Amino acid sequence: MSDVHSKAQILGLRKENEIHITSHGKIKSYISYATKLLEEKKHESILFLAKGNAVTKAISVVEIFKRLKGDEILKQETTIDAKVLDNTPEESATVSGSNRRVPILEITLFVTQPSQV
Repeated sequence: MSDVHSKAQILGLRKENEIHITSHGKIKSYISYATKLLEEKKHESILFLAKGNAVTKAISVVEIFKRLKGDEILKQETTIDAKVLDNTPEESATVSGSNRRVPILEITLFVTQPSQV
């Protein structure tokens, strides 16, 4: 997973503290990468991004991560949206309409000091 992140970072497609969750990724990998970002790389926030079928997995990842990091104080900011995507020519032949709406979820976890709560 880190190879994917470094290639995207080189191309300027995503920041180091962003984790793009997919429906086929492993929860354990996402949790360990998020832990690495907080503990080793000392980031103050982590952004979890998911769209479509991966939204439920993103919620699971964030809740498990928050439970594991119970000793730290985490503030959560969540954004839910829907993006209109154009159908491919194959999908347009079988589905009525030319566009489809895909749910998008962004969850940002901030590490805060106890005095800021």
